[in-house]
Amino acid sequence: MAVKKQPDPQSGTLHECANDWFRQFLKHLEIFLVETGQGLSSDSDTADYSLAAMQAVKLTLLDSGHNHEQILALFGRVAFEDADISKTPEWTTEKNRRRFELIDGDIQGTLSQNEQLELAGLTQLMR
Repeated sequence: MAVKKQPDPQSGTLHECANDWFRQFLKHLEIFLVETGQGLSSDSDTADYSLAAMQAVKLTLLDSGHNHEQILALFGRVAFEDADISKTPEWTTEKNRRRFELIDGDIQGTLSQNEQLELAGLTQLMR
């Protein structure tokens, strides 16, 4: 039985499964970019383009099997990533208090989208 050689991590190649997933994602993203872009007017600005692009990403993630909560959690993680990876943010009592406050709002169904992103980011930071 032949053993498939693993790719050299320094060679810049992707694992076959990741490569397939990314290629499929990009195909669907292109379709959704065209779809969301058709709603833009001639006087649209870069904020409108950015919103259309983010909507296309969301539609593509939904199409790939993610649900709205998973997408929100992913966007929250990305939004709260620290630019300096070597520096781990400190978990404080204030952050803990705010997270509990947001959890209460989530249970009551009163969180805004920004607060949902904040909760996702704080939860990721806590882990």
